[in-house]
Amino acid sequence: MRVLRPLPRGRWLLMFIVLMLSSAVVSARQIMQDSQCILPADEIVEGTLIVFCDTLEIAGRVTGDVFGVGLRTTLSGKVDGSVYLAGFTLQHTGVIQRALHYVGIQLVIDHDDSSAQPSVSGNAVVGVLRADLARLSRVAGSLFTAAYQWTIAGTVDGEINFWGSRLEINGIVRSPVYASVGDPASDGSQIRSVLLPFGFDIQLEPPGLVIGRTGLVVSRLEYSGPVEGTFEGTTLGPVEFRRLAPVVPVLDEPDTVVTYGREVLREFSVLLVLGMIGWVLIPQFWMRPMITLRTRPIHSVSFGLLTFILSFPLVFILLLLAGLLITVLLIIGLDGVAGALGLMLLILNLSIAGSFYFTAIYISRVLTSWAIGRFLLRSVRADMSPRGYTLASLALGTLLISVTVSLPAVGWIINALALFFGLGAVLIVLLDHFQRWRGITPPVPATFPTVSVYGPTEAPVEAEPSAPTPSPYLLEAPGMDNLPPGFDPESFFRD
Repeated sequence: MRVLRPLPRGRWLLMFIVLMLSSAVVSARQIMQDSQCILPADEIVEGTLIVFCDTLEIAGRVTGDVFGVGLRTTLSGKVDGSVYLAGFTLQHTGVIQRALHYVGIQLVIDHDDSSAQPSVSGNAVVGVLRADLARLSRVAGSLFTAAYQWTIAGTVDGEINFWGSRLEINGIVRSPVYASVGDPASDGSQIRSVLLPFGFDIQLEPPGLVIGRTGLVVSRLEYSGPVEGTFEGTTLGPVEFRRLAPVVPVLDEPDTVVTYGREVLREFSVLLVLGMIGWVLIPQFWMRPMITLRTRPIHSVSFGLLTFILSFPLVFILLLLAGLLITVLLIIGLDGVAGALGLMLLILNLSIAGSFYFTAIYISRVLTSWAIGRFLLRSVRADMSPRGYTLASLALGTLLISVTVSLPAVGWIINALALFFGLGAVLIVLLDHFQRWRGITPPVPATFPTVSVYGPTEAPVEAEPSAPTPSPYLLEAPGMDNLPPGFDPESFFRD
């Protein structure tokens, strides 16, 4: 068996700093960074293993912790320390001697031998869409989780703290269970349809608390939700249920009407002012995302949804990396460097996170509102000046979004959709620019004709008698390379 020896502390620190502060690829025995990372069964990593991989397979042994990002991870080996991972999916069939911390979309803990040591010997802190603990698997510590759905068919020795929609217990829980679940009348079909384009075929059951026929809760059970759970198994301890009646305000009460009007006015004023400022300062910024929203709506909402979900673990990882680097600097006695670098990384992380969430919460909704207003005015063929067309489309779309997102009970859904649509369109445009800058796609010519139908400062006009020159932006849209003979995309989108 080949054993990987640790590097000297100074060299390890130098490589870690290079990884943090540059885009160069760093290769080391304790650092795995590639599209496909594999730790074979006959290899041992001494100390901490840091990973930044698309596909990650750990079949060997890690004597320390595993830390980083693995989009699609399979852990069939042994980790003597804890696991701190973020990604899309984690298939855990091995052994974790300490705690498991995971944020992603799907988690499966499936151990094939109940007589062996636990799958997770410590606590499991998990934030996922769906998680499954198989029949022969065991978590020796407590389970702290926020998820849409957790299905427990194995054994949990510690207590369970669950916040989500569905908790199903078909195994054994030896300690108290504290859960907050959703309404069984709703379902997760909308979430599943959004994830399908990305290859995540996840089965989501209706919300609620379910104790199956083989389920056993040895200690106390406390849960809250709109309705009581389904009990087919056994609960040996006391059961306490707290009903959470949904509060749906109605608009026939004067106070509610006033509150609703204030909420609409607040949303309308904020989005309208931000849109007008953006139009005055950077008018060309809005054109490409609006084209993306019109030509690629499904891609926009899917990309925006997943990016917003993954932003939380990524921000956490950035802060954790900064803390780890500062800790190493303090250990080796570089207090001054640690203080200066810590302040710089803190400002950098806060700037990145603040810019992203400002774009997600405000800019994306302004973009979606503006696109809706332009679509409505274009549908009725409004005849007005370019400036009037721009302001009218912005005000109309903003008013419509403000009225709908302020509605009781369903407003948050419309608000989230507007956020995901706009955020996804902005990120797709930025990604296209980045790929064009790297030379992956042919660069757009420096000068090109402006497409008046999409320009944020121009109203739609009738086509000139002469044949217009197609816009490179339109020709880059999907499907534009197989158009029928004689088809003019410029005239089509103008009409």
